[in-house]
Amino acid sequence: MGKKGKKPRCSSSGKIQYRTEIDAKLAIAGFAAKGRDEARAYRCPECRKWHTTSKKRRGGKKVAEREKNAVRNAVRKAAERQAERRGGQGD
Repeated sequence: MGKKGKKPRCSSSGKIQYRTEIDAKLAIAGFAAKGRDEARAYRCPECRKWHTTSKKRRGGKKVAEREKNAVRNAVRKAAERQAERRGGQGD
């Protein structure tokens, strides 16, 4: 008939707390049925319960380090190509 009681909320983020990852994923499935675009469940470092978010996983430090290295390598290769062109033209 009426709504269930209010769900517990995280004191840090204000998000709904789910006891388990499965509970959070079931909630995501329910949201999808209602047209909400929740992407994943994650464990909150503050309350240690599970929350849902529409944000995709970022990948953390490993991804950032790989991207930084890829940029460094691209810059280095571009500098090498430019040096080769200059060296060939100076003869």
